[in-house]
Amino acid sequence: MTTYQTQKFGLTLADSDALARGVALGEYSLLLGAGFSLGGRNAAGKKLPKSQELAEELKQEFRLDLDIESPATLPYAYEDAVYKAGDTAVANFLRRRLTGCTPDWHSLLFQAEWRRVWTLNIDDLLAAVFRERTTRDIDFMDPYRVRSGADGLQIIYLHGRALNNKKKIFSIQEYHDSVRGGGDWHTAFFTEYKEQPFIVCGASLVGEFDLARTLRARNQSRITRDLPSVAIVKGISGANADRLRDRLGLQPVDATGEEFFNALIGDVAEYLRLNSGVLPSSVNPNSARIFGQQFQPLTPDRPGRQHPRQDFFSGDEPSWADIVANRDAPLSFSRQAVSFVRTGASSGQGVVGIFGDAGCGKSTTLLRVGRELQDYDVYLFRGDDDLDVEACLDCIGRRPSVLLFDDCADLSITIGSLARLALERNVKIGIVVCDREKRAKGIERNFISMPRYLSIDHSQVTPADAIAVVERRRVAKRLGSFGLATTSELRKLIISKHHGSLLSALSEIDFGVGFDQRLRLLADAVKVDGGVERLVVAVAQTHRWGYPLPLHFATGASGVSSETVVTLCSEGGALADVLFIERRGIRFRHRVLAEKVFDRTRDYDLLSDVAKSLVEVISPIVNTQAIRSKSYAHRLCKVLMDRRSVYATLGADVDKARQWYRDVEPFFGWNSRYWEQRALLELEAHNYSAAYSFARVAVDKENHPFPLTTFGTVCFVIAGHRAGSSLTECFDLYREGESALQLALTLGRARPETQMHPVTTFFEYAERLWPVLKQRPDIREKLQADWNNWLENADSVGFFRVYPARQRELRGWLLRTAVRGASDESDTGTEWTSPHSTDE
Repeated sequence: MTTYQTQKFGLTLADSDALARGVALGEYSLLLGAGFSLGGRNAAGKKLPKSQELAEELKQEFRLDLDIESPATLPYAYEDAVYKAGDTAVANFLRRRLTGCTPDWHSLLFQAEWRRVWTLNIDDLLAAVFRERTTRDIDFMDPYRVRSGADGLQIIYLHGRALNNKKKIFSIQEYHDSVRGGGDWHTAFFTEYKEQPFIVCGASLVGEFDLARTLRARNQSRITRDLPSVAIVKGISGANADRLRDRLGLQPVDATGEEFFNALIGDVAEYLRLNSGVLPSSVNPNSARIFGQQFQPLTPDRPGRQHPRQDFFSGDEPSWADIVANRDAPLSFSRQAVSFVRTGASSGQGVVGIFGDAGCGKSTTLLRVGRELQDYDVYLFRGDDDLDVEACLDCIGRRPSVLLFDDCADLSITIGSLARLALERNVKIGIVVCDREKRAKGIERNFISMPRYLSIDHSQVTPADAIAVVERRRVAKRLGSFGLATTSELRKLIISKHHGSLLSALSEIDFGVGFDQRLRLLADAVKVDGGVERLVVAVAQTHRWGYPLPLHFATGASGVSSETVVTLCSEGGALADVLFIERRGIRFRHRVLAEKVFDRTRDYDLLSDVAKSLVEVISPIVNTQAIRSKSYAHRLCKVLMDRRSVYATLGADVDKARQWYRDVEPFFGWNSRYWEQRALLELEAHNYSAAYSFARVAVDKENHPFPLTTFGTVCFVIAGHRAGSSLTECFDLYREGESALQLALTLGRARPETQMHPVTTFFEYAERLWPVLKQRPDIREKLQADWNNWLENADSVGFFRVYPARQRELRGWLLRTAVRGASDESDTGTEWTSPHSTDE
């Protein structure tokens, strides 16, 4: 039987195993306090002081009239020193005393991979510990940064650094000020500490007034990640241990930092020896860690955590455990995908896209494909962060692998890059993606030029599939009132009455506690507490787009504490039949439920206010770098601020939608996409002056292909509507729009994923403007010349490789107009409807 060294500190075998697994995968963050630095020395060789010792040294250095009675005296000593000698003198003293550090046992931390390191100390000991690793030292007032390979390990100094003259948090006033405006990194810490696993070392967790709101909130990593968070406190009393465990959600460990980390490093090595497949083989250990965080290995012997109320037959989203237990019925779609992947992966590559309507079973088929391909290494993308292409290729290049991506639309560009690079480097790989049918077109353009690509329409099952579903449910005794019906009768019900729609058919046959019943239970639960109603609405706002809502954002938008949220969603809780907490946050049992809750909520003021609250709580950790990294927080804000989402949230009231955008401008007015969405909203409302102005602001904010393409779209649409009153104005707008699209294409040379948009936009609107602009020979010739130029552009960006059928059509249009010219009477104009946009 396996034993771990950390069990000697009172941890259970399960907790020690989870701790070793989490550290091996780089899932843990560190929170370090003054006690961690003990044993380190400064540049002069002096030991780094405890808090009370530093207060005493400040008293001696600046001749303070102050009694030093405890560590809590340090803020007063610092404040008195600054008052007496000034900021510069105190900063110089701290720099001499706390920099140039050399570690002692602390170098043990170098032997593990950490998600982030958060420190309350201002010394530079950590810089010495991680000297041989790529790191980024971050001051708490610096702009927020998403974790990235370029940064390496991020070390965040929550109280500032002695090394520089930037703001520090030492005095009572500075603690108070930081609570009111501590910067983006305090917000990021609040977000992570509630739901990510932490190891706390050397921090008392009682005197950090700026972090009290977070540290008093119970850590929920056991619920969200199935990983314990621990606090290392040597000589901790029984009462304090109970407080850490019961109130703060931290497992107390009675040990020194040296004792604990020595044991932990040994446990991680033992875990990896016993579980050799948990991290893929890689020449780069950092790549293996990143890959391990981004992908879940799918093997039958590791079905994963199963929620106690999970019920596949009642319509819950499928889990890997459901597939391993063969609760699903293998369908023709999975056999088709498996055959294609096998043929492709053995020879080099096979990419499969599975698309269908809501609730059609495509996610189940995706997992079933993984179950049937166990002779390959199969991995499921977790969806927490953007895909790291290089780490992925580094890890899967050793043997044929299959990667599965669910709800893939927002990452399809990166997945397409992975597929192309794998082909170029001769990496044998199978890729299977799936999403809603309405998003298929935008996804497929990233794969359709691949030599082996298969698109599967999953919307309607075949008669043979219907029989397989019925027989599997019959064995499970889950046919409800149709238990005595024959298989033939049920096949006809699925195929004839419900036209092959599994969601519709199974809703009638048996969904256990079905969707409608769950909605009734939910309605009863939210009547009791307005905060609970806000919570449910907040989760619906994001999960209807496929995104679970992180716990911190849910509590911030609803006002419901994280402890209460966990209670509500746990066994016996009022929302346990409807909501579930997973690693990315809170979600409904099925995305369809989220859509139904949103659609049935008629309190548009509530929907609007919750959406605004979500944008407000998420905005501090969304900036340009987060957008470029496609961070999870950015993806949430992207769907919340989409004009179609806002329009639906406000009950299709355009005036209220305008006001909503004005209300969130303080949080996202810096962002070009915000102005793009406002421009498109006004364009669809035929408010052309505002649409033009907002599109212009978007371009001024960011000279990027997407805002430029939106501006081109706006100009073309307004040109069409101005044609009846002024042909000259129409042509001027056309030229302005065409110039914007040309610039978008030029800038897009460095961003290949953007280049299809301006090409598509030009052809769509130039053709619609032809009946108007052909009336003047000079304009007609200009448009024809532009068309020929854009045909060359289309060739250069691979447009016709993606859409081969359009090549004859578009080249033929140029020939037809050249022959017919202005005398063609068959062109009668066009109806100007909703505009094309750059949205995926």
